[in-house]
Amino acid sequence: MIHMIPNTFIEVLQLAIVIVLTITALSELIAVIAARGHGLLNMGLQLAALAAALHISRDWVYGLAFQNIFSSQAHFSEVMLTISMVATGFGVDQLVRYFIWEGHFSRVHQIKAPGLLVGIVRVTIYVICVLSVLQFVYGQTITALATLSGALAVVLGLSAQTTLGEMFAGIAIAVSRPFHIGDWVKIGDLEEGEVIDQTWRTVRIRTRDKTVMNITNRIVAERPVKNFSHQLHGVRQSELIAVSNVLEPAVVEAVLIKALMASGLVLADPGPNVLFKRVYEGLSEFGVSYSIANYAERVIIADKIWKIIHATLRDNKIAFGLAERRLEVINSK
Repeated sequence: MIHMIPNTFIEVLQLAIVIVLTITALSELIAVIAARGHGLLNMGLQLAALAAALHISRDWVYGLAFQNIFSSQAHFSEVMLTISMVATGFGVDQLVRYFIWEGHFSRVHQIKAPGLLVGIVRVTIYVICVLSVLQFVYGQTITALATLSGALAVVLGLSAQTTLGEMFAGIAIAVSRPFHIGDWVKIGDLEEGEVIDQTWRTVRIRTRDKTVMNITNRIVAERPVKNFSHQLHGVRQSELIAVSNVLEPAVVEAVLIKALMASGLVLADPGPNVLFKRVYEGLSEFGVSYSIANYAERVIIADKIWKIIHATLRDNKIAFGLAERRLEVINSK
């Protein structure tokens, strides 16, 4: 027999919980409407909790408020369980959106989550909800349906293998974060350039001659990445200079160090170095190395440094020999 008024301590406690959850759920609904969609996570969780509380309190709440709406208490219980499970799935969807898509990807790494990945995760969540409702609420056998869903997922995965590979490579790049937009990088043996965009499929790099390269995420993930713009690193540029072997090495070293320090183009820490390398064919070879902070200006700075070195050696009556250049990255701290 269905009674309509709660008359035990447990039922009174259930009534209090239902009233509180009803008020909070309505408050969340009003807040979502007023905020134009913000707060969906809390609303979903509140609705799931309210439906679960109504299901648990079905012995008295059905006769009190829902007897004229549902054909039976069992029907009422099924509907409340369905609402609770679907609302829970909605809450999980919003939880993933807030902490992963908008949190980890957007707020932490400043990139947009791949739309394909968002869609796959969302569909998976709601498919699990639907299958759970059919199995646990309505007692339907879902083995065949689950098998079909799994087979369909395998087929879709195989057909989109390349796309999915690029997407997951993009996720790996987003997590490891080897570079940011605006950094100067060199990926494998490709030409160096500035990172101007990154999507779930490609990384776009603008080279020094203003050519834009679209590099797939899989290539980026598989090849070594040199980042010349990282804030903890400076760029060490080295020159091999050969001069006429008529002066003491210490004199040449002092002249070059003075010229580099006076240029205002190189970092004081670590400062420039000049090392006496060897003597060959009547020439003395020196290794000149210095650090710069702005890799984007590397070519311009190198040009100015060479002009300064050339003018300094000329003013000091030191004849030039052969010269060559190499580039290496060092820690500037």
